[in-house]
Amino acid sequence: MINFGTFAIALTGAAAVAFAAARAQSAIDPDLLVRAELARRVQAYVDVKNAAAMTVLPLVQLDDPAEIRSRTEALATVIRSARWNARQGDVFTPEVAHAIRRAIRRGCEGDYVALLALAREELVVPLPEPAVHGRWPGSAPLPTMTPDVLAALPPLPPGLQYRFMNHDLVLLDIDANLIVDFVPDAIPIITESNDAH
Repeated sequence: MINFGTFAIALTGAAAVAFAAARAQSAIDPDLLVRAELARRVQAYVDVKNAAAMTVLPLVQLDDPAEIRSRTEALATVIRSARWNARQGDVFTPEVAHAIRRAIRRGCEGDYVALLALAREELVVPLPEPAVHGRWPGSAPLPTMTPDVLAALPPLPPGLQYRFMNHDLVLLDIDANLIVDFVPDAIPIITESNDAH
């Protein structure tokens, strides 16, 4: 039987090396330590996901949408079970969230109104508020992420993506259609009052 607790706290060699290197250089670049901590927490999630994926039918190229949904839901169910006590801030700690907000500000050059408009561009109905272990609504398109904002954010491994959900930035597991964590008010709420209606 798989011990998901072990997977949840396991570090890969690469993440451990990055964390050690960041600790040694943190006096030079304070963001480096924060990015290494995010990489460690993301890798811990990936380890849980990989363990979960071994217990369900694989996500391969399928033609049947119902089968795709079924396998995606099965993976999400096992991940939720393994992370039964997950809550907002487990991956995006306050320090990481602060660094993420700074990166977004740099990436959009402070033009939050344009960024929010782009995030809402293809939406027909408003998105729900994000929740850890929540799903991206099946009928809602994934909003475009600008190259500049993506370049400013820490890189993610395959299968995980950043997406804006209203004013929040979510970490989305594409394979399981599962919200892993989110940064509240990544686009400041004050932007709403400046938004042209």
